[in-house]
Amino acid sequence: TRFSQPHGPIFRDSKRLMNRRIRNRTYGGVRGRRRDSASYSILTRLSRLRNTVIIYLRLHYLDNRAGRNRVGGKHKADGEGFGAMALRNLLYFDSEVLRKKSRPVVSVDDRVRVILDDMAETMYHNKGSGLAAPQVGILKRLVVIDVGDRLLKLVNPEIIKVEGHREVIEGCLSLPDRWGKVMRPKKVTVKALNENGGEVVIAGENELAKAFCHEIDHLDGVLFIDRVREWV
Repeated sequence: TRFSQPHGPIFRDSKRLMNRRIRNRTYGGVRGRRRDSASYSILTRLSRLRNTVIIYLRLHYLDNRAGRNRVGGKHKADGEGFGAMALRNLLYFDSEVLRKKSRPVVSVDDRVRVILDDMAETMYHNKGSGLAAPQVGILKRLVVIDVGDRLLKLVNPEIIKVEGHREVIEGCLSLPDRWGKVMRPKKVTVKALNENGGEVVIAGENELAKAFCHEIDHLDGVLFIDRVREWV
């Protein structure tokens, strides 16, 4: 018996179904899913890398605005504790930043430690005994102090106790060649976080007490000239 060539709607539907299955098996089946999964993974990684680069560039831009300079050796990347410490540009008494109140530090991380290191380097370079973050253009509650005994790096310092009072002579790196007589407590107790985020309580007398008061004043936008009783 001779059969004629298949035709009709049933044949056309079955042929269309077969072609669809072939396409699904080639592009939309297991192979297709694997291909889509690999592409998604690559795109995800590229997206994360892009976000990381953007964050780094933003931090670098903010650091440059804060007045960070290169100093001999390697310039440290933000968030890293490697390379040579850097000097920061000092702000002087006519800067509006010095009259603003600093914000508390939420987390003591590598970036905060880099700032503290740079502040200490800047303080020693300018032959000072203390430095507050606003003096280098950073409105964070950070201070470094060294009156001869040891270097103190303090985060969010606050005075919790004062005892007695005495007249002292003060100066300031942000007001070069100006000195005045100021009344300060004889003894001051300060609570703060150290550079590792641990809570510390430090009692200081005489020069250390004066330094505590002077630097914490900076964090509140107060300069020693606001307290001067007599210029010397």
